[in-house]
Amino acid sequence: MLKRYLSTWCAVIVITASIAVEERGLPEPLRGQIVVDPHHPEWLRRHEGPPVFICGPGDPEGFLYRGTRLQDGTRKGDQLQIIRKMIQHGGNCLYMQIIRSHGGDGSPDHNPFVDSNPSQGLDEELLNQWEQWFNLMDQHGILIYLFFYDDSARIWNTGDNVGPDEKRFLQTIVQRFHHYKNLVWIVAEESEEAYSTERVQNIARTIREADPHDHIVGNHHHSGTTFKSWKQGGYLNHFAMQLEAEVKNVHSKAVEAFGSSKGRYQTIYSENTKGEPTALYAWRCAMGGLMPMLLEMDVANTPVEELKRCRILQHFFERTNFNTLIPHDELALGETKWLLANPGESYIAYSENLSQIMDIANIPPGNYHMEWVDCESGIMIREYQLIHSGHTGFKKPNLIGKWCALWAEWQQ
Repeated sequence: MLKRYLSTWCAVIVITASIAVEERGLPEPLRGQIVVDPHHPEWLRRHEGPPVFICGPGDPEGFLYRGTRLQDGTRKGDQLQIIRKMIQHGGNCLYMQIIRSHGGDGSPDHNPFVDSNPSQGLDEELLNQWEQWFNLMDQHGILIYLFFYDDSARIWNTGDNVGPDEKRFLQTIVQRFHHYKNLVWIVAEESEEAYSTERVQNIARTIREADPHDHIVGNHHHSGTTFKSWKQGGYLNHFAMQLEAEVKNVHSKAVEAFGSSKGRYQTIYSENTKGEPTALYAWRCAMGGLMPMLLEMDVANTPVEELKRCRILQHFFERTNFNTLIPHDELALGETKWLLANPGESYIAYSENLSQIMDIANIPPGNYHMEWVDCESGIMIREYQLIHSGHTGFKKPNLIGKWCALWAEWQQ
């Protein structure tokens, strides 16, 4: 009975808080919150801070419900161990869903309601437990990639509209967790299985109106590079892209999706439903202009070496000015495989089999600041090199292996 009273009380707070937000004016992100880069909307940055690069697990989808369900609705699971493993070794995101019952991939108790019954309101003890996990993630810069609905999960059959019960659920969740800086709201996984575009937009609107910190709001679809539920002037600014692509095709598909966004929204390659969750996939995705999440990387069973390679990629990109660059593979020469570039000023060049020289077409002569990374070992080397007129390449340091990347920035 106490839980029911708490749920009703929280709903009153939510409605009051929403009115207060409207009276204060426009929502304002928290300092350090992950936001879409206003100057380069294909990428992410921290509000009033530096760009941020996401690379890590695209799983476990059932993170919130792992382990044995206790009498008070909480879970005795391995969530804290998963988070601590990531803190120690790498990966800066977790992909998870709030409602996995009612048609989703989870069991009937994979939802946050008292006794798993939506009519009884949200379970305060369970939400308090989530706060413990989210606090730890947020403190260590791990993105809470939070879906409201799993694929096909649908509780409220209200057509294209958001009814009062669903609105109360959405508002309560948003008001409970909007204080986290490392948080992205996602409406639904494979949303077309249960929701029309209009319903998705109405859910997104409800989320936005309840959030005083203007967190990113995204959506997810079946395999493809098209953001089907996006609308000009709508409430979505992020595409959680699912795509079935062999590793050899990941890069070209990432380039295609990057081009499709055309500054309208930001995209994370959140699921590759074909192929293993490897660092090779992650680098091929990143060099196409998208940040990678790795499906089936559940952390608990993931070798620490794979998590470390996620951190290698993340840390390398965050040492660069990647957020000012776009794919320019036409500039790759010789053993250079792909390029992100602002031609004439800055380049990220990548090779999977570099013997000596990272060649780039049409580079202007001058002094270059360089950062090399060995994609396997994580060794990073900073150098300066003078490029003379007519030269096209940068010599790889001896400590850097054949699978490597280079950031070269023109100095004068």
